[in-house]
Amino acid sequence: MTFQVAVAPEAAAEFAKLSAWWEQHRPESKLDLPRAFDEALEFLASTPMAQPKWRFETRYLAYRFDHTPYFLLYRVDEEAREVFVVAAWSLQRGEAPPYR
Repeated sequence: MTFQVAVAPEAAAEFAKLSAWWEQHRPESKLDLPRAFDEALEFLASTPMAQPKWRFETRYLAYRFDHTPYFLLYRVDEEAREVFVVAAWSLQRGEAPPYR
């Protein structure tokens, strides 16, 4: 049984900004970040508990964004069978995401 996946507007905006930067600065890359994002959401719908916890109840997903410093932070409500993506983040920022 799959989970419903929702993306916070802030996370969607963060990912759009990261994607735009990647496209501008890595035009030779074969990685299609918007498609990788969609695939990551599909993956989270099927196996959200497979990823490690980052802090407290927040988990992270990085492997869909190979060769980038990007990852998604998300929370899972197992009882409601829902996944909520709270952030798209770049390790290049030099700081931890504000989400705990």
